[in-house]
Formats: sequence, structure tokens, C-alpha cells
Amino acid sequence: MNNKIGPRSLAAPAAITAAGILMAQAAWAAFDSAAVPADFDLKVLRVVPAGDQVPAPGRQIVVTLDRPVVAIGLMAVDAGVSPVGISPSVNCLWHWLDPRSLACELTAAQALASATRYTVTLAAGITAQNGAKLKQPYRWAFTTGRPAVHGYSFTTWRSPGTPVLRLVFNQPVSQDSVEANLHFGDVAGVVTTPDPYDDPWANIYPTSRLGSPTFTTASSPPAAV
Repeated sequence: MNNKIGPRSLAAPAAITAAGILMAQAAWAAFDSAAVPADFDLKVLRVVPAGDQVPAPGRQIVVTLDRPVVAIGLMAVDAGVSPVGISPSVNCLWHWLDPRSLACELTAAQALASATRYTVTLAAGITAQNGAKLKQPYRWAFTTGRPAVHGYSFTTWRSPGTPVLRLVFNQPVSQDSVEANLHFGDVAGVVTTPDPYDDPWANIYPTSRLGSPTFTTASSPPAAV
């Protein structure tokens, strides 16, 4: 058995590797050139996140343009010169994900707040590699998830006609807002005792004896904390 490796045997893998790299570069160039519009009006292609009830905790905001803006390798962005403004303000680490997509990255400690409406503005004047410019500011808004009751269960009877229910929320909520927005049937008031070991849970019971064992929510949801 001949186990010798000579120059010819090494040349074949090297040629295959080089050909693969060239083919990949050519394919990317063809795709990129085909996707670039011919006009000089830079447009926003998509934004993330958008809409209402954006799941928390959100840690990224991305705006993608319809053509390359920066060259590969120039991905860092100084926060002081970022063309994007966010209200309420968040502490973004800005960088380009690719030549078209500018992203705000947030740490776990600085993630988007729950039950909050954010407005994002991309300033006019940002210029693509081919000279196209964004002529008008682009603005969009999104809202992070509001508090909601995900489930409930009977816990015990505090007294005849006074049940204690355990509620589970989709996020931590304030005690005051739960008591202001939940009620049992025709009994307007409830008393809430938060679970010290499981923050999204709370025990509630009516302030007076019930005629029927039902509870409803008011038109406004509890407030997040």
C-alpha cells in the first residue's frame, strides 16, 4: 500500500478549495448586483421588531436598507453618530450585521421594557455605496408585550363565599394595578397577596362574599413592573 503524499495529491484539494472560494465570491457578487436597485432613492426594506405585543425581553432592533451602505469589514458604529434615534432612549451597541442591516444590540440587563411603546427614527441623508440617499426620515413604532392573565386555579376558601384564586401573569405586575383592574363578578374590590417565590404569580380574593364564583378583568390590563 502506497501512503506517500506528493505534490500532485496536494494540488487537487487546493484547486478544489480555490475554485469553491471563487464560485462563492462570484455567486455573492451576482446576487448582490442583481438586488441593488438602479435608482438613487435609498429605501427601508424591513424593520424588526414591529407591531404590538412584541415578546419580551427584546434585545435587538434592526433596520435593513434596500442596498449596501457600508463595505464588509466596516461594521462598528459609534453610538454618538448612529443615524437611528429611539424613544424612550435605550443603551444600544450599534453595528452593521451586513452591508445593508444596521442593528441595535442590548444586554440582558438593558433589554427593552415590557408594556412600552417605542418609536424608532432613521435620519434622512444616510447614503448607500452607490450614492443613493434616504430622502426623508423613516419612522416606525412597536409596543412590547402588555401584562395578561395566562391562567388561574382555585387555591382555598378564605371563608364561605370568599374563594382564593391563584393567578399567573405573562410578566411581573404591580400589586396596585392588579387590585385596580381585577374583580369578581359584581364585587368590585379584590385583595392581592403576591407570591414571594414566583414573581408572575399572585393570590387574590374578593373584598366581600360572592354571589357567584367568577372574576373578570377591567378594560385596562394590570401594569408591568
